[in-house]
Amino acid sequence: MPFQLRYMTDADVALLRTLANVCPPLGLHSAFTYWVVSHFYGDYSLIAFDEAGEAAGYIMSITKRDEPDLLYVWQIGVLSKYRRKALARELIEKLYNEKIAASKIKRLQVTIDSNNVASNRFFRAFAERHGAAMKPIGEAAIVDPIEGKSETETLFEIQLPDL
Repeated sequence: MPFQLRYMTDADVALLRTLANVCPPLGLHSAFTYWVVSHFYGDYSLIAFDEAGEAAGYIMSITKRDEPDLLYVWQIGVLSKYRRKALARELIEKLYNEKIAASKIKRLQVTIDSNNVASNRFFRAFAERHGAAMKPIGEAAIVDPIEGKSETETLFEIQLPDL
């Protein structure tokens, strides 16, 4: 199934939040958070549409000002009816081919919950396709004092080879 992919804009905020809400296990964030990412990092974030023009999935990434060789992949969401159709792969490969390979970015980081086997497998496969390895480099341990919850995800890094 061919998908149309384009970079995000501020106008995508409601759509992104709606997609995140129906793409478990993704965490749902405030509309303002999605605005910040699409407004400041839209050139590193893509949204996919099916043949009928309906949203099918997205990838959101952010850069770090003091580490210009680093890109953090924040969320990848694909609606359940489009899973196992290589959409997530299409999203990350477009990002890689159009933005990462042509830039100073040499490292990708991602946090993955230990129970998210699919995400772990996806990023390992991406690393292998690009002659790299995915290695754990730390943890993101978050305590939310408002909801009284704590979360811990492993922080992984993929060191990309020079092209």
